[in-house]
Amino acid sequence: MSYVEPEMNNNSGAPGFSIENSESGVQVFEFSNVLAGEPHGVRLVHLKEFEPPFVMSAAAHANYARRFATLFVDDFRTYWGGNGKVLYALNSRGEQFALKMCLPHKLSNKTANEKLDGAKRQSESDAENADAEQELQMNAEQRLRHEYEIQRSLSGLKGIPQVYGWAQLDGNPIIVMEWIEGVTLSKACQSLAVDDEGRLSPLTAARIGRDLFDLLSRMDALAGEFVHRDISPANILVRTSHLSINEQAEEGVFDLCLIDFGSAVYFGESKKSEGALQDPLANGGAVSSYAAPELLEGAPKQSEKVRTSPLLDVYAASSVLFELVCGRVPFQSYIEECMSGDGSVATKQTTNQQSHTRLTYEIKTKKPRDQIVMAHRAAQEIGTVLSYEPEVAVVASMAAAEFSLAPDAGEVREALALVDEQLEELIDSGLQVKQSDRPLAGALRDALATFCFQYADNVGRALRGEPLVSCLSGNPSSGFGGSPLRLRNLLRSIGKAASAAVWLVSVVATGILVNGADATWGLGDAATPAQVNGVLVACALAMPGLLGLVVRGKEIHSLKGFVRGSAALFVGVAAVVGAGMFLHPASEGIANGLAAALFASTAAAWCPLVVDFALAAMPARRRKMLKAAAERYALESGAHEIEKADSMLEGISIEEAAASRVHPDEPSFEKMRSGVAEIPEVHDEEITFEVLDDDEEKDTSHDGK
Repeated sequence: MSYVEPEMNNNSGAPGFSIENSESGVQVFEFSNVLAGEPHGVRLVHLKEFEPPFVMSAAAHANYARRFATLFVDDFRTYWGGNGKVLYALNSRGEQFALKMCLPHKLSNKTANEKLDGAKRQSESDAENADAEQELQMNAEQRLRHEYEIQRSLSGLKGIPQVYGWAQLDGNPIIVMEWIEGVTLSKACQSLAVDDEGRLSPLTAARIGRDLFDLLSRMDALAGEFVHRDISPANILVRTSHLSINEQAEEGVFDLCLIDFGSAVYFGESKKSEGALQDPLANGGAVSSYAAPELLEGAPKQSEKVRTSPLLDVYAASSVLFELVCGRVPFQSYIEECMSGDGSVATKQTTNQQSHTRLTYEIKTKKPRDQIVMAHRAAQEIGTVLSYEPEVAVVASMAAAEFSLAPDAGEVREALALVDEQLEELIDSGLQVKQSDRPLAGALRDALATFCFQYADNVGRALRGEPLVSCLSGNPSSGFGGSPLRLRNLLRSIGKAASAAVWLVSVVATGILVNGADATWGLGDAATPAQVNGVLVACALAMPGLLGLVVRGKEIHSLKGFVRGSAALFVGVAAVVGAGMFLHPASEGIANGLAAALFASTAAAWCPLVVDFALAAMPARRRKMLKAAAERYALESGAHEIEKADSMLEGISIEEAAASRVHPDEPSFEKMRSGVAEIPEVHDEEITFEVLDDDEEKDTSHDGK
């Protein structure tokens, strides 16, 4: 169930109507207290039969309930949803509370479209109608009680509204809980959007996704298993009591809070949650645009384990993240096409929520999802987008400062889009149709955190033409396994682990086996009898590999680091071979064994250098751009040194020399940001691959031939 904030009617000054078009159909949210005959404004209410959420003594219960006995309710701050409403209340101390109650029974079992069309249920007699309404009211109260029990079990966790108790208000059951001062994520996105399509900055969206998946993974600390099953932007609040939305965006951390637990299930240590197999989309519940396919109408009958898996929330949260970066939900183009009557999946318009969810299931399981087009890739003028992303603009400026000539707008856009593709892969992993193919919430949280942490470094790497630092762990247990990029991470981890084992065995075993063996030390007549020292042999075998890793340093993915580490490794091997010429074991077998051990330890030590460089994270379809950027960076570095020497001879500054090389038709990044230059559009069709790995496809532009 989604809630909307009340709007004021300009004519009467009273709450009016709000109609929200969602992908699950049209939902009507009514908040006309005047038409319903209810009072409006600030009023005094008394709660009865108060029940605290935890056990306490009679005296403590009386004192605790006194806080909530008499409250002031502001009807103009009421939030209305499909099945319930939330009242804003204050007590005499000024404490703020939220009072959630179900809507009157006459509205609780109608779909949104039925409300909009004004359809009325017909019954054979008034008695039958009264019985039906009474049954509906009881079901609504049971759902509210179920929500209270779920939220009571989670109360106290960060990101979950605190529950204060259960009570009766004017004969209706209510949940007394914490009032969250904030806005829904859907409203927050309106102020954070960087383009007209409503897209967020990929970095900001990744941070929101990181904090959302962190909230979901936090539930793993519970003794049982919790699944929300109704995650959508309308059910995610961003607290603004301490920092505003824009301030949180600047800080890079968002204070998120989940609301509406009517569709949630929680399995404790010994008891199962009631209604675990209930349809979460029934009665205005979960939104089908975000729900996992296995929850939708038309899906095969699923087991209780499938319909209550935490991976349901992973799919919904990934759908939310998709909407943040694209400005639209996954599969929206197909749904709009089918709703208009032009689609191949359904040739008639849906008339109710059930048929709509069945259509959505068919689309999600049989159609490819809409392409993820983020703000940087979609931007006609990258400078306009960067004007709404000051942090990313600074990152790009700092990376561009390494060049003697600032990169043009097209190069900046391609570099940012290249980095954004890592986020696309994370979103795609969470939107897998098969539930077992989705990663865990904790794995996505860690991957998104790495993406955010490495963002600035990867932008610089993309501009310089270097491989990007991957944000995926490659651990099969995390759910990341199957794509070429993930496979590279997995192969790199396996290769490094195997080489480390071979290196350790070669060094340690050789030192133990040759220790104390007879030998001579020296050359010619100067040789003297001696015994082989196993510790010195082990140190000599280990030295080349350690030297290579130390000299390579942190440049594990760059060609420079690979060459430097390899050179240091083989210099160390040469030193060991030179020292070994003075050692003559009495047994020819020991001499051959030492040579074999040196070869094995050297090969094992070189393997991490090779796999770190060869299996770096670098998507195939951008290899040409990286290669061109690397060549440009190298040429400009050499040109800068030549100009430095020339300028010293001619008496002009380096800046003047660099300025003289700026092409008048190619806008620099600084000109682009200042709005002086027109930004050329870069098309993917212009990209040609020349040198590719065996496992990568070759894409060549051929101008329609």
